[in-house]
Amino acid sequence: MREIRTLLLLELRSFFGINKFRHTKDRKAKNRYRLLAAVWIILIIMAFSYVGGFVYGLCSLGMAEIVPAYLTVFASALIAAVGIFTAGQRIFGQNGYDILASLPIKSRSVVISRFLALYAEEVLLSAIIMLPGITVYGLCEEPDFAFYAAAAVATLFIPMIPMVLCTLLGTLIMAVSSRMKNKSVVQSVLLVLLVVGIVVGSVSVGGGANGFTVEMLAELAQNMGAIFQSIYPPAVWLNRAMIQGNMLWLGLFVLVSAAAAVLAVFVAAKCFHAVVWRLRSFTARHNYKIGKMQSRGILSAMCFREAKRYFASSIYVTNTIIGPILGAIMAIALCIVGMDTLENAISDYIDVRSVLPFVFSAVFCMMNTTSTAISMEGRQFWVIKSLPISVKTWLDSKILLNLFLMLPFYVVAETAFAIALKPSALELLWLIFIPACVILFSVVFGITANLKFHSFDWEREETVVKQSLSATLGGFSGFLVSAVLGIAALFVPHRYADIAKGLECIIMLAAAAILYRRNNAAVMNEL
Repeated sequence: MREIRTLLLLELRSFFGINKFRHTKDRKAKNRYRLLAAVWIILIIMAFSYVGGFVYGLCSLGMAEIVPAYLTVFASALIAAVGIFTAGQRIFGQNGYDILASLPIKSRSVVISRFLALYAEEVLLSAIIMLPGITVYGLCEEPDFAFYAAAAVATLFIPMIPMVLCTLLGTLIMAVSSRMKNKSVVQSVLLVLLVVGIVVGSVSVGGGANGFTVEMLAELAQNMGAIFQSIYPPAVWLNRAMIQGNMLWLGLFVLVSAAAAVLAVFVAAKCFHAVVWRLRSFTARHNYKIGKMQSRGILSAMCFREAKRYFASSIYVTNTIIGPILGAIMAIALCIVGMDTLENAISDYIDVRSVLPFVFSAVFCMMNTTSTAISMEGRQFWVIKSLPISVKTWLDSKILLNLFLMLPFYVVAETAFAIALKPSALELLWLIFIPACVILFSVVFGITANLKFHSFDWEREETVVKQSLSATLGGFSGFLVSAVLGIAALFVPHRYADIAKGLECIIMLAAAAILYRRNNAAVMNEL
């Protein structure tokens, strides 16, 4: 237990840079962490508002009895969506392995401490979903004390089952990829295929829609109990425990969750040393001979370097390529289902054709590489500073990599949209031009954010890709811009819609040009 406690404390102190914030004397670094905390507080308030409003709507429609099941599924899905990219990397991370391997510490202790550290993070996500939902439900329905007791226990145990699934899948992916030559590429491909399979499967389960009303929505919600029972029975167990006050269902949920966690830790501990050793190992031949040598231009060589660095990190790839993949899947799905089906479903509420370019760009730009590309240089940044290259060339290589990665998915998506919508010439122009402008702005703004809030002294890539301030600001800039512009488009009279879209594109391009010039004026030695 002492080993686990010590290792767990070390893991938790690195959570969101808490240890660095406590001990650094750099005032700018402390201000960055304070700003990151402020951003996360804003995001948490937004999540509280969304969940609270959703629960209030269910209670107003007379569907309060299914609120706990909805909250459980929502929280579990969010935890799984976050953990599926990080669980394997966190459990089998190689940072500090040389020191751990030389100490009399059992692999089981290392795995348990890392699992508990990951669990502590996921409990926060569970609380962000459950607390506002339970609060609003309590104000609307005034349940007894047993409901709140069951809700408190549920908040603590909800993360376990999705974490177990992510840990087992992460163990399998790491074990398979550890036997391959290009380990990071294999990990990225397996994770992306897994996510795509989940998305396609969920869409298939959801089925199509030929239009809906509030009454139909209420009827659907009433039948959600049977749906939850078929796809995620633990949500129904918690629902019965919290609504009916039957603690036997709560005990069953806790028992299954704890047993699953023990199983996941046991499997990961058994595989730990073998997987980590294979991930670290490499084969090298000593009969090197110089073959064909190639030369490239400066920008081309820098782009090639960026690509090699990008594909060397599975967590970097999976967290930045999912948006373009989902955008292409969305377009292909619309092409298969047909535009008429979508318009019949929601045309009474919004103008689908007018808003679709903004929806597409929002999905496509959920995360970009430029918002973390500078920080990913890490402690090797001195190599860049020693090269005879300009800041413009260095930053252009990062921008071009992001654009090249998005280009094939963008072409596929635009082709599918054109087939599905059969747009007029003007509609096709906006369908192509609006997402292109948003993508360009988000990529350039990602560089701006990372220049302002860079960090080169990180220990884990996850810290940069998922927890840094620049990743939060730059990564979601395209999504937020698309959402704002899309909402604004709904309130513009139809006869002025094309003028408004043209002005929006001009503003985005002008903003991107201004930011691009400011970025190139940065001084390398001041970073």
